[in-house]
Amino acid sequence: MLRTLLIAIIICIVLAIGFFVLIEPDRGRVADPAVKKSPPEYVAPASRDVTSPGMTPGPKVSGPLLRIPGYTPPPEAKRQSKPSDRMRKIIVTHAHTLQSGDITVHIAHIEAPSTEETCDLDEAGRTWPCGRMARTALRRLIRSRAVTCQITSKISETQLVSTCQVGRFDIATWLAGQGWAKPADGAPEGVQAAYQSARDKSLGLWRPLK
Repeated sequence: MLRTLLIAIIICIVLAIGFFVLIEPDRGRVADPAVKKSPPEYVAPASRDVTSPGMTPGPKVSGPLLRIPGYTPPPEAKRQSKPSDRMRKIIVTHAHTLQSGDITVHIAHIEAPSTEETCDLDEAGRTWPCGRMARTALRRLIRSRAVTCQITSKISETQLVSTCQVGRFDIATWLAGQGWAKPADGAPEGVQAAYQSARDKSLGLWRPLK
């Protein structure tokens, strides 16, 4: 009887020491307020050994398991337009405006008619859709090609004023040279010369009244 009692006492002492060893590493740690601890998950002992012959069996697991929160990647930063950027999937909204995603680019150094504008056709008051035709001309130039733009100023984060080029053509110079735009104040000499050439040839907006 005494022997059985001693064995029971020894087992209790061993279990108490084991429990103390398990909880001791957590003492002194400062809890992270951003991490919510889940209650311990207890793992049931394996019902059978499924280790293949010749393979080293895995360690036996017992006691509480603490779930560690998984890695949460930071949100992807929104793409910022660079001072020089190559834009694809261009939508020509006006002869002076390009759209690519949520970015709107206003062509620098020119003044061109908006799509809904009309121009006088004759002295009788008839008009023609010069704004739509100017937009169509620029659409035919760009087609599905990428456009490279150099930002000159920002109206907002999504509204930019830029000089743009498609292929070998500077868009502002090309529009002025085809008669679809006038040079803005301070426009480069190339744009002004192209504009004067278009007027001399009666191109685009400068077509003679009939």
